[in-house]
Amino acid sequence: MPTTVAGVRRRGGRLLPASVFLCVAAAHIWMIWMAPSALSFSLRHIHTDSAVILLMGKHMIEKGEFPIFYYGQDWFGSLSAMVHAGVFLVLGGIPPWSIHVAPLLFFLGFCLVLYRLTSDVLGPAVAAWALAWNIATPVHLAEYVVLPHGGYVESLMLGTLLLWLAVRLVMAQQTRTKNGYYALLGFVGGLAWWTSPLAIYQITASGAYVVMRERSAAILKGTLLSLPAFFLGAAPFFYSYAFDPYSNVLSLGGGYALANIPAGLSLLITERLPQYLDWTLFQAKLPFAYGLAALVYGGCTLVFLWHLRGTFRARHPLRNAAIFPVFFLVVILLLTASPHIRRYAPQYALPLSAFFPVAVAFCLVHAPRTWKLATWSGAAAVFLLHGWTTAAWVARDAPQAESVTRRYLSLVQALETKGVTRLYTQATPGSEILNFYARERVIASLLTGERYPPNLHALERDPEPAFLFRRGTDSLTPTLKVLGASSYEKENVGAYVVIRHVRQTGRRYRQIPAVELQGTASHEAQAMELAADRDMESAWTSVQPRKPGMWVELDLGKPFTVGMVRLWNRGQDHGHYPMQLRVETSVDGAEWREVVSRSAVDYFYWSGPRVYPWEWGYRWEARFVPTRARRIRISQHEDGGRFPWKVAEAYVYEDLGAQPPGPAGEPEVLRRIGELGLDRVYADRWMSARIAEASQGRVDTVTPFTMAIPAFYVRLKSRVIQWGERTGFVLEDADADEFERLMAHEGVHRLSREDLGRWVLFHVTAAGASPDTVRGDPGWWWMGLGAVRTDPRGKSRYLAGLGQTAYEEGRFDRALELSRKAVEAHACNVKARLVTVQALGRLGREGEALSESQTLAERCEPRVRTPAEFRGTLELLGYTPERERATPGEQIGIRYFWKVKRDPGEKRAIGVFVHVEGRERRRFQSDHPLLEGEEAVWPLAGDDIVVRETRIRIPRDAAPGTYRMLLGVYDLDTGKRWRVSAGGTAGQRERVPLGTLQVEAAEAR
Repeated sequence: MPTTVAGVRRRGGRLLPASVFLCVAAAHIWMIWMAPSALSFSLRHIHTDSAVILLMGKHMIEKGEFPIFYYGQDWFGSLSAMVHAGVFLVLGGIPPWSIHVAPLLFFLGFCLVLYRLTSDVLGPAVAAWALAWNIATPVHLAEYVVLPHGGYVESLMLGTLLLWLAVRLVMAQQTRTKNGYYALLGFVGGLAWWTSPLAIYQITASGAYVVMRERSAAILKGTLLSLPAFFLGAAPFFYSYAFDPYSNVLSLGGGYALANIPAGLSLLITERLPQYLDWTLFQAKLPFAYGLAALVYGGCTLVFLWHLRGTFRARHPLRNAAIFPVFFLVVILLLTASPHIRRYAPQYALPLSAFFPVAVAFCLVHAPRTWKLATWSGAAAVFLLHGWTTAAWVARDAPQAESVTRRYLSLVQALETKGVTRLYTQATPGSEILNFYARERVIASLLTGERYPPNLHALERDPEPAFLFRRGTDSLTPTLKVLGASSYEKENVGAYVVIRHVRQTGRRYRQIPAVELQGTASHEAQAMELAADRDMESAWTSVQPRKPGMWVELDLGKPFTVGMVRLWNRGQDHGHYPMQLRVETSVDGAEWREVVSRSAVDYFYWSGPRVYPWEWGYRWEARFVPTRARRIRISQHEDGGRFPWKVAEAYVYEDLGAQPPGPAGEPEVLRRIGELGLDRVYADRWMSARIAEASQGRVDTVTPFTMAIPAFYVRLKSRVIQWGERTGFVLEDADADEFERLMAHEGVHRLSREDLGRWVLFHVTAAGASPDTVRGDPGWWWMGLGAVRTDPRGKSRYLAGLGQTAYEEGRFDRALELSRKAVEAHACNVKARLVTVQALGRLGREGEALSESQTLAERCEPRVRTPAEFRGTLELLGYTPERERATPGEQIGIRYFWKVKRDPGEKRAIGVFVHVEGRERRRFQSDHPLLEGEEAVWPLAGDDIVVRETRIRIPRDAAPGTYRMLLGVYDLDTGKRWRVSAGGTAGQRERVPLGTLQVEAAEAR
C-alpha cells in the first residue's frame, strides 16, 4: 500500500475534480428544481426556522436590521440570514428559487474545503473520491443543503475550514506565514462559534492538533494571535451576551460530563449514526441494507484509523493526516459526553460529514488487491442506496410540500380578501411562515412565544386582532363565553377557523378589598387565607393532584352584586390552573346558583378593550350576569394527574352597572404621562402597548406578562416596583381603589391619583431617597391587577435604608416611622432597630429607646454564643433556649441566630440538624429547615440576620442526665452536609457543639 502523498498524487492525476464538483452541485440543484417554490421539503420536518432566516434577510435589506442571532434564540448566529440578504439584494427581490441559494453555497464551500484539506494530507485521489461521495449525501444533510435550517451546514463549512487552516499552519515553513494562519485560525474559529455551538468539535480538534504539532509555540502564539482573533470573529456573540443579563455564556456548555460517555456511546452507535447516515431508511428498502451500511462505514472507519495510527509521530509520511483521527475522537468524546446525545436529533452528528467520506475514499484508493473488489462493491452499493433514498425522499415529499405551500398561499389570499391583516396563530402554520408567504402584508404572531418581538408588539397595539385556529383546536370560543364577550365573528377559511371582532360587555367593576375575603376549600381549607393575603410568595394549594369535584369558596362578609372573579398565579405556576371549571354563587351558603356553567377554557383574559392570549399563565377570569351573592364557589372538573390546584391570589369584583357611553380616557392618560414627564409606567398589557406606541419607546413600560426565558420570549423587565418622581401606574378603575388603599396603608411613598375615564393614573409625588431606589422596592411586585407583597426581608432592608437616609438628613420622626416599618417587615433587622433606638434618643424619648435596646438584645442577640461558620456562607452566632432543664416528653423552645456571610450564588433549600447525645451514644434529633416552610429556598443577602425559632422534643424514654447538643447544616434536596469552615472544636468537620441540655426525672420537677 502506498504511504506517501506523492504516490497518491500520481493516481489522483487521472481524475477530474472539477467534473466531480460539478456533479455534486448538479445533484443538489436537481433536488431544488424538484420543488422550486416549496418552503419546507419534508412534512416530517415542517417548522418555522427556514421562514425565520428568510424573514431576517428580508428585514436586513428593507428595515436595516442587524440581528445577532436568529429571532428568539441566542445560539445560532445570523450569518446565513446575512447571506440571504445579499442574495435578495443582488436579485432585487425574493423569487422562489432564491431561498435555496445560501445553503447550497455553504455546502459547495464545504465540499471545496474538504477537497483541499484531503488533497493536502492524503492526496488528490482520496480527495476526489471523498468529493464524489457527497453527490448523494444522507437525507438529513441533503435537507439542510437545499433549505435554510439554522447554523448546521454553515458550521460544517466553517468547521472544515478550521481543520484545513490547522493543517496549513503546521505545513507552513515561514514564521510570518505561520503567524498569519494563527490569526486566521482564531478569527474563523470565532466566526464559527458565533454561527453555531456545534463548531466546538472543530475548534477543539484544530486547537488540539496544532498544540500537538507545534507544542509550546502553539500555546504562546495561540494566546497572542489566535485568542484575540477569536474574540474578533465572535464579537457579535460576546457583544450580545455582555448586554443581555438573562443569558449565560457558560450555559452553552450544555452539561458535559464524563459519566455520560458510556451511555452516550451506546446511543451514538445504535441510534444517532444509523439515523443520520440513513441506515434506518435503508432497512425499509432492503432487509440486508442496514448491515451492509454498518459494515462499509464501520469497516472503512476502522481501516482508516488503523492506517493513521502512526501519524502522531513527527516523522510519519502522512503525519499531517493526524487531523482526521484527532477530529473523530474529539467529536465522539464531546458528543457522547453531552446531554444532547439523548435527544432525537440526528443532525448533531452532522460534523462527521467531514470524516466519513474521507474514510470511505481512503479505503477505495488504498484497499489491498485481495480486498479491492469487496471494498468497491460495498461502497458502490451504499452509495447507490444513498442516492436511491435521497431521490425517493425528494420524489415523495416534494409534491407534498408543494401541496402544503399552495394551501398556505391560499390561506394568505383568503385572509387578505377578508381584510384580516393582524392575527394571532398557533404553531401550525406558524407566524413566520404566514408572514413570509404574505411578504408581511399580513402580520401574524404566535399566541405565545413569538420569536420576532416587533410582530408581537404590533399585535399588542391592535384593538381587534383576529385569531386563527386549525379546525377542531379552537379554544377561544368556549373561553369567550366564560369571559363574558358580548359579540364576536367566527368563520371557516379552508382548514382553519378565524375569530375576530371580539368585544366585551360594557360593565363597570370594583375590586372588593382583600380584607373582606374569607376562604375555605374542599382540600386544605385552613390554607385558603393565603389566597387573599396579597403576598406573591404564598399560595393556597390542594396538595393532592387535581380531581373532579374539588372546590374553593370565598366569603365576602356581606352580600354584594358580583359580576367577575379572577384567580391569579405566578407565570411558572400556569400548570396548576384547572381548565374545566364552573362558578356558583349563594347569599346564605345553602342555596346555590350556577352563574358560569361547566366549561373547558384556555388562558385568555381581558386587558383594556380586547382579549389577549396568555403568556405562560397569569390569571383565570370569569365574568357573568350581575348576581346578588355573599359566597362564590369555584369548582374544578379536570383530572389533573401530576399537578395540584394552586391559587396565589383571588379577586372578586362588585358589578357597578353598565359602562357609561363616551371615550375610555386613553388619550387623556397618554397626554398626562407626557405632561408629567414620566419615564417608567407600570400598566396592564393594553395600556403598556398604547403608552409604548404614543411615546415611541421613550417611556419604559412594565407589564406582568413576560417570561424570563430569553431563548424564546420577550426579555423580562423587573416587576419589582422602582419608586421615583417619574414613576407612574395605570390601572383600570376596577382595581384602582384597592391599589390606592394598599399603598396608603404602606405609608412610605405618596401617590397622586387622577381619574381619567375608565382609567386611573397614579404618579409618585414623594419618593424616599435611598441607595436601594435604583434596584427597586423588593417588598412590592407589579402584577397588573395592582401590587402584591413579596420578600419581607428585602422589604425590611429597603425601608431600613430609607430610614437611615432620613436620620442622616435630620428627619428623626420620619426615620423612626420608616425603621419601625422595617422591623414590622422583619423583626430582627439589626440596622433598623439601631436606627429606631437612635431616633428615639434624638427625639428625647429615652424610656422608649431603653426598651427598644432591651428588645434588640433579646430578639437579635443570642444568650449563648457559639460562633461557627459553615462553608464560608452561614455563620451560627448562637442560640437562646427557653430553659436549660427538661423532663422526658416535654418540648423546649429554642431560638437560633444566624448571619449570612455571603450569597451562595444559587437558590437552595437549607436544612439544620441538631443532634442531642447522651451516654452510650444515645441520641435524638431536632431537624428543621433554615427558613420557614419545607419548600423555602435561599432568598438571603450578605449580612442578613436570620432568627429561627423551633422546639426540641425530649423522648418519653429519654434517660435522665446531661446531653450534648451538636448542630450542622445540610442541603435539603441532596442531604449533603456542609463542612465547618471556621469555629467549633478541632476535628469537628460537619457539626459543631452548642452546649448541654439537662434532662431530669419527672418527679424532680
